Amino acid sequence: MQTNELKISKKKEDINNIEEHQYLAFILNNEKYAIEVLKVKEIIKYGNITEIPFSKNYIVGVTNIRGNIIPIISLAKRFNINESKITKKSCILVVSIKDEDDFIEIGIVVDLVNQVFDIFPNDMEEFPSLGTSIEKRFVKRIGKVQNFFIPILDMEVVLDIHELSELEKD
Repeated sequence: MQTNELKISKKKEDINNIEEHQYLAFILNNEKYAIEVLKVKEIIKYGNITEIPFSKNYIVGVTNIRGNIIPIISLAKRFNINESKITKKSCILVVSIKDEDDFIEIGIVVDLVNQVFDIFPNDMEEFPSLGTSIEKRFVKRIGKVQNFFIPILDMEVVLDIHELSELEKD
């Protein structure tokens, strides 16, 4: 009996270890980026967003997901890059971000969800600071996948609650 329990426990541990190395790739302004799968709560189609007057330019608005009000951020505007037109393939990734002792859900607008990749630590390198269209602080590492590299975003920095909620100074 204990042997079966040990096997089940070992399988759960293996699944968690696999998920730790999985990254969801998406397209933003014709560039591919990735985030940790474990941070993604769900993917929803773009729509039903209520604008918030006088908010920062990268705050698209809020949406209601099963009774929860979720702020929506334009990742392109957050990165100060050109925004693509919203299409049928545009979607919102609802991600969970740690804020002190709590987790907050925030939606980010992306042009297209691509696929999930397994990227292990030995396939990652430091992100170069030259020739990039986004700030280096937003990228945790760069992962090698098949025959190309993909920036892995640091969502704790990209969606830093304190920075997002700061009032703009005149």
